[in-house]
Amino acid sequence: MLTSDPTYRQLRIWQQNLAKLRMAQLNLLNSNTLHKEWDLILIQEPYIDKLNNTRASSAWRVIYPTSHLTNNTCSRLVILVNRQMDTNGWHQLTIPDSADVTAIQIKGNSGKLSVFNIYNDCKNNNSMDVMRGYLACNQTDLTDNDNDYMLWAGDFNRHHPLWDHERNRHLFTSAAEKAAQVIIVLTADYDMTMLLPRGIDTLRARRTGNWTRLDNVFSSGTMEDLVVRCEASHRNQGPCMDHVPIHTIIKLPTQKKAPTLARNF
Repeated sequence: MLTSDPTYRQLRIWQQNLAKLRMAQLNLLNSNTLHKEWDLILIQEPYIDKLNNTRASSAWRVIYPTSHLTNNTCSRLVILVNRQMDTNGWHQLTIPDSADVTAIQIKGNSGKLSVFNIYNDCKNNNSMDVMRGYLACNQTDLTDNDNDYMLWAGDFNRHHPLWDHERNRHLFTSAAEKAAQVIIVLTADYDMTMLLPRGIDTLRARRTGNWTRLDNVFSSGTMEDLVVRCEASHRNQGPCMDHVPIHTIIKLPTQKKAPTLARNF
């Protein structure tokens, strides 16, 4: 655990691809309980307006990719950090030259957790190349001791029998498996474990209605016992959405700001 301080609590993460839909994002953010129940919201394909801004309520700090507004590529993900998380306990990781990877690192008294939000394009593995390069150059900062962990979450846009349901055998072409191999090798190289069980669907195709698995969550193998829950929440999919949110709860307490007491007069 990062700390035994009783003011810390479990880290609760909501991830979902919102298909760039403004209404979908507003529907999610307008929930009266979202900021009370979740610490991090990892959004892939968020709504981005003409000024290159996304949407978030005052309950959240928006973390864009490091390269946001510095190149001609539109950011394809954001992390929303609950403002109740103490800013002394986390910071954004600098990942240059990518609109498809962003990350924060949460620190405690005896360790840290690096949370990566990833959007992997269906036509290339550029985000995986960015991950490989960043991990190779920053290994010491990410996993320097036994209490340091990583979490990779997002839309990986790949079909493979290791995570898709067997009914989707028609999708397991040689080209698809070759494309997915990049993810498989990278997770193996860094001893990452798939948290969401094989066969759990996360996407319903708009055209065919077929359920598949494109979204995933991987964690350091050493933190598998700290995972309380990782599940696809179909009942919270939201209107007009094709991707299902994934909820992950981890026994790595995160420091919360002490509530401000108002005078009673």
